[in-house]
Amino acid sequence: MIIVKKDSFYYENDYSPDHEDYVCEKVASIVPFLNHGIRIEEDVTLEDLFSLLEPDAEILQIVFSSHLGHHKIQPYFDEIKKRCLPENMSDMDCIELSWIVEQFNYAKFYEKSKKDWKDIHVPTEEDKITSLTVAIDVHGYGDDDENPERKVSYGIEFTPLYKLKHLPIRLDREFTLFEPNELGSDIKPVAEGVMDFEVFGVIGEILSEVSFCGTPEQRDKEWDQITETVEESKKLLEEENDEDE
Repeated sequence: MIIVKKDSFYYENDYSPDHEDYVCEKVASIVPFLNHGIRIEEDVTLEDLFSLLEPDAEILQIVFSSHLGHHKIQPYFDEIKKRCLPENMSDMDCIELSWIVEQFNYAKFYEKSKKDWKDIHVPTEEDKITSLTVAIDVHGYGDDDENPERKVSYGIEFTPLYKLKHLPIRLDREFTLFEPNELGSDIKPVAEGVMDFEVFGVIGEILSEVSFCGTPEQRDKEWDQITETVEESKKLLEEENDEDE
């Protein structure tokens, strides 16, 4: 098990702290432990994690190149160090990683849906009867803008890292297994449980999320284009409403 603390990564064996063979020691690099389980202490922020990872930037560039969209990793380390006025920092509670678990039973789905979809492919012996998808979702987590009494998740792929750096990182081990219901209907819960996270998955998915829209420069440019398009659409809609009146 790897424990992430504010000052360093620590390796802990699976024995109790009261056990005579218990080990909990600081490690110089996280790279040799990518296949280990991971626990992140409550006060560890996104900035803390990036600071601990930066000394291994060169090897992380190679290991997580596909997660990064083959972009350079250093610009993200540089961006999170930038100063940010308190009023411009995100007011979310944390950065959360959670499990998405879905199963798809084609034969079962076909039997329920064939009356609504005449051209649906009839399953053969070569078809996979059941497939399982397991993924990690990375998102911001905080108050609902429309209902302060409720907590919701938010996309962070367009948010500069310096606005997120103060947020603690949370790992939600609980999951619900979902399965598609009949054609056109919502998915339904099948089972619930818990799963541990591993170092590779946590680091990889965080890097994948922050680089989803490209480098910081590419991300900001794309966001400006989206904002401009929205403003133009609003303006056209207002003009159309004025003409109708």
